[in-house]
Amino acid sequence: MVDTKQPITKQPAKQIDARDWNSIHLMGFGEAQIIGKNNGKVANENLKSIAPFISHLMALQQEGTRIDSEELHAIHIFNSSFIDFLPKPKKENKRQRFQWAQIDDKIVGELAFEIMNNIRNQ
Repeated sequence: MVDTKQPITKQPAKQIDARDWNSIHLMGFGEAQIIGKNNGKVANENLKSIAPFISHLMALQQEGTRIDSEELHAIHIFNSSFIDFLPKPKKENKRQRFQWAQIDDKIVGELAFEIMNNIRNQ
């Protein structure tokens, strides 16, 4: 028989490790895809962390090659390596690559964590 007077404890959520994902692809048509231990897709509109992440990249852009958010074709994030920020139409002279050392790990981690949680809850 179950003792109903005992408090119910929740199991802690699994921590997301940087090794849980290899790449994230944020598509301009409104979809985020993650590839790693658990692959999946989620609508960008369901991600609260996407706006701060894009703002972070916008602030890192070089003068003369700025990409406006409405020009965005895709952002490809390769874990611990680099991020490609691609405009539409694909103009080679406006494509930007950010090395991992330029990126705020916390902002990328929050995005990865949110995408994985959304996929788990689908």
